[in-house]
Amino acid sequence: MPNPLFVTVPEAFEMLRCQRTTFYTFVNSGKVHLVKYGRKSVVSVAEICELATHLAQEAGISVDPSTALREHTVETIAKTLGVSRKTIYRHLGSGTAA
Repeated sequence: MPNPLFVTVPEAFEMLRCQRTTFYTFVNSGKVHLVKYGRKSVVSVAEICELATHLAQEAGISVDPSTALREHTVETIAKTLGVSRKTIYRHLGSGTAA
């Protein structure tokens, strides 16, 4: 079975290893866009990879976008920087680099 182009919202925040409210913060800030598919909202896997890459780059971590989700989640970025996930999310919300 080929890799999916879109995933459901719960699958998306699981891929990013973030909480639901954090995921919707990304949506409300325009970092992620929802697509209506029938009754469901889905998210482009490519867009999730771009967000993961962006999070890593803001943290000063060099990444290969094709492996961003496997290697760099908000949790691993926070550990690398020695800060809390909350600090990463706060910087994302303010639009400043961590």
